[in-house]
Amino acid sequence: MMKKIPLLVMLLLSPLLLISAETRLKLFVSWHDHPEENFSSLPSGEMKRAWRTAFPMKGRALVIDALRPVKATKIILPLKKLNLQSPEMVSEASQCRVFVGNDPQNLSLATEAVILVEGREIDGVPHETVVISGLPEGRYYQIHAPRTKTPYVFGLEAASKQVEMYSDVPEEVKAAPVQYPDIKDLDFSADQHALAIAGCGFRDHGNEERVASDPILAEGGAAQIGWPWRHRSVGFILEQSATLGKIVFTLEKMQMQRPEMSTGLEKAQVFASRDNQNFTCIIPQVSTLLYRDGEKLFARVTLQGTFSGRYFRVYAPWENNFYVFGSRRLNASIKAFSNAIAYAKDFAAPLSANGPFPVSFRLSGCDKSKGVASICVDDQEKPLWQADISQIEADTDHFITITPPQWEPGVRKLRLIIKEEGSEFPQILERCFRFHAGDHRLSPESNAGFTVTEALVGSEKTRFLTAKSKGATLEYSVPASGAYALYVTIKGSGQIKVSAPGIDSNLKLQLWHPADIEENLAGENFAGVAQLEATDKISITATSDSASIGHVILSPISSEQLGIYQAPPAIKPAAIIHADGYSDFYSKEVSPDELRQRVDQFKANHAFAYDWCVGTTAVNYPSKVATVFGQQRDVKFWRNGDRLAAERLHKLLSSGNDPVRILRDYSREKGLRFSLTQRAGAYYSNSTSRSMNAQFFIDHPEFYQTDTNGRILEKPSYAYPEVRNFYLGMIREMAAYKPDAITIEFLRHPPFFRYDQPLIDEYIRRHGNFDKSNYLDDNWQKIQCEIMTAHLQEVRRILDEVDPAIQLEINFDWRAYYRQGIDLKRILELGLVDLISPGIYHIGTDKYFPVKPFIELCKLSPRKVLIFPRIEATIFGGDPTPEEEKGLIKIERKSMSVPMFQQLFIAFLDDGADGIRPFNSGGASLSKALADRSELQRFKTFIMPLLDIRANIL
Repeated sequence: MMKKIPLLVMLLLSPLLLISAETRLKLFVSWHDHPEENFSSLPSGEMKRAWRTAFPMKGRALVIDALRPVKATKIILPLKKLNLQSPEMVSEASQCRVFVGNDPQNLSLATEAVILVEGREIDGVPHETVVISGLPEGRYYQIHAPRTKTPYVFGLEAASKQVEMYSDVPEEVKAAPVQYPDIKDLDFSADQHALAIAGCGFRDHGNEERVASDPILAEGGAAQIGWPWRHRSVGFILEQSATLGKIVFTLEKMQMQRPEMSTGLEKAQVFASRDNQNFTCIIPQVSTLLYRDGEKLFARVTLQGTFSGRYFRVYAPWENNFYVFGSRRLNASIKAFSNAIAYAKDFAAPLSANGPFPVSFRLSGCDKSKGVASICVDDQEKPLWQADISQIEADTDHFITITPPQWEPGVRKLRLIIKEEGSEFPQILERCFRFHAGDHRLSPESNAGFTVTEALVGSEKTRFLTAKSKGATLEYSVPASGAYALYVTIKGSGQIKVSAPGIDSNLKLQLWHPADIEENLAGENFAGVAQLEATDKISITATSDSASIGHVILSPISSEQLGIYQAPPAIKPAAIIHADGYSDFYSKEVSPDELRQRVDQFKANHAFAYDWCVGTTAVNYPSKVATVFGQQRDVKFWRNGDRLAAERLHKLLSSGNDPVRILRDYSREKGLRFSLTQRAGAYYSNSTSRSMNAQFFIDHPEFYQTDTNGRILEKPSYAYPEVRNFYLGMIREMAAYKPDAITIEFLRHPPFFRYDQPLIDEYIRRHGNFDKSNYLDDNWQKIQCEIMTAHLQEVRRILDEVDPAIQLEINFDWRAYYRQGIDLKRILELGLVDLISPGIYHIGTDKYFPVKPFIELCKLSPRKVLIFPRIEATIFGGDPTPEEEKGLIKIERKSMSVPMFQQLFIAFLDDGADGIRPFNSGGASLSKALADRSELQRFKTFIMPLLDIRANIL
C-alpha cells in the first residue's frame, strides 16, 4: 500500500529533506483530466505545458515526463491556495497516488510511494509542500489526488517551473551534440521545378479507416500545425493532374525539448486520386535530411515513388501522445515533383500585342526524352506551334514568333504543353497577355529628362524611360480620333501622373497585393478612358524619383465599354464592417469621440453595417452575466497588450462611457445599421489567457468539453444547459441595447460539442445503448443539432420579447456546419434568422466557395433572408505573441487587399449574394470600393484582367 505520513510527522521530518546531493532532473510537466479516473494510461493528444494549474481537482492528474527512464528519489510539488473564497485550508494532497511506467499506455500504481505534506502560511495564504518518495523507475509519472468536492482550492502557480524531480544518479553524460548541416551550405535549387499547387490543407480524420476515403478539402493551407499527429493527414491539390516522382516536406521541430528526432514520416502512406473520391494507397521510399537554420532544426523529408492524379494525401500513423515536428505555414512546406524527364520552365509572353509576337521558354532533359511540345491559346486544342522535343536544344532560351489568327480583343491565355511518350499526363505552363490588333503604341515627342534603357519584359524587348528627377514630363500625340482606353507600362515602385482630355490619373504598378511589388517587376496599368481627337496630347509626369515608363498604348474600345466607364455611381451598401471590440483597446486608448468618428467614416463610405463584437466570454460592456476583460479573480495576462487593453477599457467604463451604448446611439442618429456580435465558442487557456474568459467558466470546469480519451478541454460545451443559459444571459444584455441585429459567430470557434456526458446520456435514452463507435454518427449529430436549434429558438424568443425589429444573424462554416451542430435547413424553416454568413474557417489563399446552394436553402424560410458570405481576410499570420512584443521574433502577416476583395465580391454577386462580411479586415476604403456597382463593373472590365499579366524584367 502507498504510505501517507500525516502533516505533524511531516513537520518533524522535513529538515531531513534539505540534506541532499541529488541531481535535479529536467522535466516536461503537463496535466490531464480523466472523467473516468483511469490513471493507468495517458490520454493521447498534444502534451501542453502546465502553468497555473488547479490540483488536487476531481479527475485531474499532473503528468511528469522525465524525457528518459529514471529512478526518481523524490518529487516536490509546491501548492498554494488559489481559491481564496473557499473555507478549506488543506489540499487533500496527502492522498496522492502515483502511476509510473515507460509505456504511456501502461502505467502501474507505485504501491511503495511515500507522501509527505508540509503546510505553512505565506502572507496569510495557505501553502503546502508535497514530497513524494519511494518511487520505481520510469519515464512517465502521473500523480492523482482523489477529490470529490468542487471546485478546486489549491494548485500550482507555475507548474512547469515549480515541480521538481530528483535522482541520486547523475544526469547522463551528454554525447557531443550532433552537428547538423546549416541551410546556407545546402542546395535546394531543384525546388524551382516543383509543380504548381492549387491548394493544400490538413484534416483530422477521427479514425484511421477514414484516411483512405475522406475527400481532400485543401483548407488550412496557411495554418501552423503539428504533424504527424494522431489521425491527421496533409493533403494538396495540383493545378494540373500529373504523375509525381517525389513529394518533399520541410518540417520544423516544433517541440525542441522532446528527445525524439524522427519525424514519423518513415511510415508514411501516400493516397492519390484523380477525382477526390477514389484513392489509391502507395507506400513510398522515405529519406530524411536534418539541418539547421539558426537555432531551429528542420527535417526535409522526401517521399519517392509513382503517384498519379491531381489530389494527394500523406498520412503517417503517429503512436506517441504528442507531436514533435510540424509546419509554421503548411503551404510553404510542400513541394511536388513530376516524374517527367523533360522539364519546361521560364515560359514567357509579352504583356500585350497587336500582331505577331514572341514567346520563349526553356526545356531541360529534352535530349533524354521523346515527345511533342506545342503552344495553344485559351482552351483550343489546335496548336499555334508544335515541335518534337528532341529538336529543341536543352537548357537554352527558345524564342518562337506566334502569328495570331483573327482574334477578338481581350486577354488571352497561352498554354505550353509538353507531352512525353509514355507519360499519362502532359506538363502545362500558362501565361496571359492582352491582345488588340488595333492598339497604338505611342512614342514620346522628346526624351529630355529621362534615361533610355532596354530590357526583356516577359518575352519582348521593351524600351524604358526612367525619370532623372521628380517632375520630369513626357508628351505623346494621339494618332487618330476615337474612343480609347489608355494603358501605361510601369516598372517597380515608380509613380506617375497621366493627363489627357477626360483623363487625370495618378498611377503606380498595381498588383493583386501591394506587398508583392518588386523593382524588377513590370506591368500594364489602366489610366482611363476618353474620347480623343487626333490633335490631343497625353502627358505623363514622374511623381516619384526614378519612375520608369515602358509602353504607352491607346487601345480602341467598344461603345459598350465606353458606357461601362461613363456609368454614373450606383451605390448599394454591401460590406458589414466588423470590429472585434478588443484589438482597439490592445493597440491604444479609445475615446468616445473616436468611436463616433468611426460611425461617421463608415456611413460616409457606404458600409452596409458596423458590427461590434462584445468580446469572448469576457466582454467590453458593463455585464452582470459575463466578466469585463481583465476583471477576473487572480487575473494573469498573456501579453502586455492584454494588460493595457484591460486598463484602457476599465478607464473608459469607469468614466461612464459604455462603448456599446455610444456606438448604438450614434449609429441610430446617423442612420447606419448597427449590430452586436457574440462569439459562440471563443474560450482560451485559463493558465495563460484568463483575462479573456468569464469568471463563471473559470469557476465551473465541470461544464468543459471532454474528448474521447477522457481528457477535459478548457472550453465550455453547449451540451450543458448551464452553458447555454450563460450565452442566453449575454443575449438578453445585448438585446437591451436594441441594436439593429445580433450576430452569433459560429466561426469563433468550433467545435461547440465534443464527447460530452449529457450527449452520451441522451443517446442512450433514445437508442438504448452507446459506445465510442457511435460518436459523431448520424444519431449523435442529430442530437447536437436539436440542442443548438432549440438554443437559437430561445435566442429568437428573447429578441422578439425585447423588440421584434432586432434581426438575428449567424455566421458558420460553409462546409462543416451540420457536423458542428448547425442544422441550417431546420433553422431556416423555422424562420429564426434574417441574415446568414457562410464562410471558411481557416486562413489561407482559398476564399471562394459556392453560394447558390445557400440561396436555395433560404427559400425555405418564411422570412426574407440575406446572404453575406463571411471572408476571413488573413492569408497568413496570426495574433501578436509575448515573444513578438519583446522583439524576440517577427511574425510575417498578409491579408487580402482591396482588389482581392473586389474580385471575390464580383464572383459572389454573380452567384446571387447580397453583400459581404469581411473578418479580420475592413475599413472605409473597402466599404467604399464594394458599394458602387458601377465602379465594380469598371474594375472587372478594365483593371482586373491586367492583374494577372505581370512579368519580371531581365
